[in-house]
Amino acid sequence: MSATVRTPNVRGVFPQVAGSLSRRPDHRLEPKTVQGNQAAASPGDKLAGAAGAETARPSDPLQDGSMKTVRGRPPQAIASAAGRSERGHAKRTLRTVYRAKRRALSTEQQHAHAEAVAQALLPRLRVDDVVGVYLQHDSELDLAPLMSLCRRKGVGLALPVVLEAGLAFAVYASGQPMRRNRFGIEEPASPVFAQPTLVLAPMVAFDLRGTRLGMGGGYYDRYFRSHPDAERIGVAHECQCALELPAGVDDVPLGAAVTERGWRRFAVARP
Repeated sequence: MSATVRTPNVRGVFPQVAGSLSRRPDHRLEPKTVQGNQAAASPGDKLAGAAGAETARPSDPLQDGSMKTVRGRPPQAIASAAGRSERGHAKRTLRTVYRAKRRALSTEQQHAHAEAVAQALLPRLRVDDVVGVYLQHDSELDLAPLMSLCRRKGVGLALPVVLEAGLAFAVYASGQPMRRNRFGIEEPASPVFAQPTLVLAPMVAFDLRGTRLGMGGGYYDRYFRSHPDAERIGVAHECQCALELPAGVDDVPLGAAVTERGWRRFAVARP
C-alpha cells in the first residue's frame, strides 16, 4: 500500500490548487501506450491546471495602461519580471506537491514502475546508442533495471557530471570509481566525457505538452539547448503527469516521456 501524501499548505497562494489537493487521486494503470493529449487525466492532474489558471489571470498592465515607467524601467521589463516571479512561485509549489506524490509510492510500486519503464524503453535502444541515464535520487524512477538490460544488449551508458560550466555526460561502466557531487549524487570520479545520442532526464513533473519540471537548477535545459541533436526523453512515474505546467522561454520541451503506462510523444521544435 502506498503512504498517504501530506498536502503542503498552499491556501492563500492558489485557492483552486488547495481545493484539488484535498481529494485523493486514483492512479489506476492503463494500457501500455498512451498518446499525447489523448491521455486521460486523473483527479490529481487538476493541480497543475488550477495553478496554471491561477497564474494566467493576473491583470495585464500593458493592456489596461495602468503601468507607467518606474525608475527608468519600461513597462515591458517590469511586466516580464513580474511574470517570472509568479511562474517561479508556481513551480516551487508544484515541486512540493509532485515530490510528495512520488515519495508516497511503496517500494513495490517503485520496483514495478522501474521494470515497466525498462521494458518500454529497451526495444527503442540500438547497440550504437549512447544513452544518458541517471542514478536514482529522492524517489525518482529507478533506471537500474534498464541499465542492466542495456549492458547485456551492448548499449553504451553515460552519467551526468556537474561542472562549473554546466552539465556534461561521462561514460558509465559497472564498478568504476565514483564520487559525490555538490548535490550528494554519485558521478564518475575520473570522467571520460561522451555525447549521448539520447538523454533520459529525471523529472519532478511533466505535462501533456512536453513541459518538464525539474529541480530548478536549469542544468538539463541548458544541456538540451547546447546539444539540440540529442533526443530528449523524460522518465517519471505516472503520478507525476500534470495537465499543464507553467513554462518560460528557458524551459526546453521534451520529445517524449515514458512512465509505467508507456510512451507519450510530443510535437516539439528543436531547442
